[in-house]
Amino acid sequence: MTDLHTRADLAASMELDHPDDIAVDQFAIAMKAKLKRSRDFNGRDGWQDMTADQLSIMLLDHVQKGDPLDVGNLAMMLHQNGYNITPAADSLSAALARPVVRALVEAAVALHADMIDHASRGRGEDGIERGEIVGANQDIWHRFASALAGVAP
Repeated sequence: MTDLHTRADLAASMELDHPDDIAVDQFAIAMKAKLKRSRDFNGRDGWQDMTADQLSIMLLDHVQKGDPLDVGNLAMMLHQNGYNITPAADSLSAALARPVVRALVEAAVALHADMIDHASRGRGEDGIERGEIVGANQDIWHRFASALAGVAP
């Protein structure tokens, strides 16, 4: 029995790493380098204190950007904090947490308010019916709203 145990140990010690293990090790090295660059040059830190929603939104944003290292690092952060990717990352409230979406919503609200203001004034000094301006802007408003819906995650 000692002989079999010794042969099994020898065989195991001679076995090469599985390609999956090698790939994970290489990916981890690249992830560490990317995290270090982010800390050193961009001052990025504090993921341990972020919520599942915050990290999930960032993860989905980075999927769109296409860098697998960023996606891997954010997935690691979720995992290490004991979180799953949250459904809130797909919700409007989560989308509104994104500065670009919030800015688009604020611009849409301002445009809508401006259109209502013009419509209530009637004909302006320039002789143009304000309702005509509103009508012309309705198409822009609808296209803007459609684009906004496409930006929200």
